[in-house]
Amino acid sequence: MDEHASSHHVYTHPSKVEHWRHLIEIVALVVAAVWGFYVFVYQERIKPANEAPDIDFHFDVSHQYLIGNRELAKVSLVWRNTGSTEAQIDGFAENIYGSNYGEFGTQLRPVPAPFGWKADHTAVPTVVESRAMPAHYTLIETWFKPWHPMGGYLFAHIMPGQQVSMPAQVVLPRNRFAGIVGVAAYCFRRADDHRSAIVRLKRHSDGSFETEALGRDESAAHLNPHCTYSVSGDYAL
Repeated sequence: MDEHASSHHVYTHPSKVEHWRHLIEIVALVVAAVWGFYVFVYQERIKPANEAPDIDFHFDVSHQYLIGNRELAKVSLVWRNTGSTEAQIDGFAENIYGSNYGEFGTQLRPVPAPFGWKADHTAVPTVVESRAMPAHYTLIETWFKPWHPMGGYLFAHIMPGQQVSMPAQVVLPRNRFAGIVGVAAYCFRRADDHRSAIVRLKRHSDGSFETEALGRDESAAHLNPHCTYSVSGDYAL
């Protein structure tokens, strides 16, 4: 064979089956790339960077008897980060009250006359009501804690899934109160939000902080829209 002879290449056209196989492979690669971007870029980076914080809050109240005819009441504010981004508490205000109720009493209350009632009857339809006297609340403890975003010095960061609490403990004469009521307001935000403003709260005539005003404070509202006002139930002692 002449080594200088030109070589010839034979080209074949792919069959329809091969054509569709190549197309499916390309589509599969594109889908895998999109899925990888969604999982590793959007879910891990983009979404958390724009997600609002999500905080669950509740009161935890307990008490125990002490020697010397006293008892210890403990009221904790408990926050749990239920979102997927790190959050921080800006600050909080809390008032703790002892509650007492009056004795149950009865009274007769007129009711609308039934159908067919005649005006010449001397008796008046009545119903017997039994109810407790309104509760009387006495301030036991009041507390305003601003962290760094509200002009304080410390931070209160909460990682996703983490729970933190701030307890307040008071020693009371035994059986002085029938129950404990907690009132609190707090603000929170993303941990990477570094804005700050000094927030000051006024007090009521009894010395308690105006917790209901924390969310309405102009500095706090401008600082952070995530402000919540909460009242606990009346926990029996």
